[in-house]
Amino acid sequence: MDESDTKIHGRDELLARLQSEAEKIAEMRRKAGSSGTDPSDVQSPAGSSASPKVVVGFVGYPNVGKSSTINALVGQKRTGVTSTPGKTKHFQTLIISDKLTLCDCPGLVFPSFSSSRYEMIASGVLPIDRMTEHREAVQVVANRVPRSVIEDVYRINLPKPRPYEPQSRPPLASELLRAYCASRGYVASSGLPDETRAARQILKDYIDGKLPHYEMPPGVLNEELPLGRCCWNQDV
Repeated sequence: MDESDTKIHGRDELLARLQSEAEKIAEMRRKAGSSGTDPSDVQSPAGSSASPKVVVGFVGYPNVGKSSTINALVGQKRTGVTSTPGKTKHFQTLIISDKLTLCDCPGLVFPSFSSSRYEMIASGVLPIDRMTEHREAVQVVANRVPRSVIEDVYRINLPKPRPYEPQSRPPLASELLRAYCASRGYVASSGLPDETRAARQILKDYIDGKLPHYEMPPGVLNEELPLGRCCWNQDV
């Protein structure tokens, strides 16, 4: 995408743009109604309702910032936000003017059409509390974050691959969890390493950015990036 295809709007600019579009759509509906044309024939991004008010819905995965975006647009906290996915349980409407209403929608999740449940947990789309198999979710993190970064951030030594294994393979979730438990003294009542507690903390660190990770956009190779040094917080 060329830079000319992208425009960054300020809050006032974006609200003015939404208001302008809402007024245009409302006028189209009014003319369609007065001329006897079926309002459903009037094509508009906001739908085909004959209502003079245009509703702009914010739709997407949980925990991607829909409510935060609305709060930023109106300049104050009008919808509840939290780092835990699933905060918005119901549709919330905010009347901006007699022509424009914003609608905050609950997050939508379609695991079978996109990512696995464990990838969604690691990405912050689903709550960590819903995790039933902790090793699968932690393996997603181990696959994404380089071994050296994990060792530096947590100040632990992960087991090296065995001679007959690919030397570049990511650490296994079991290896990461046991090393983390040993370094933090996490022990369950059974006397075994408390992997569940460790998994929750590792996933939280990953979601919060304490375990740095990035993925290149489609079609862009790492070699195209300028050389730089990745910095992270080691006080974890």
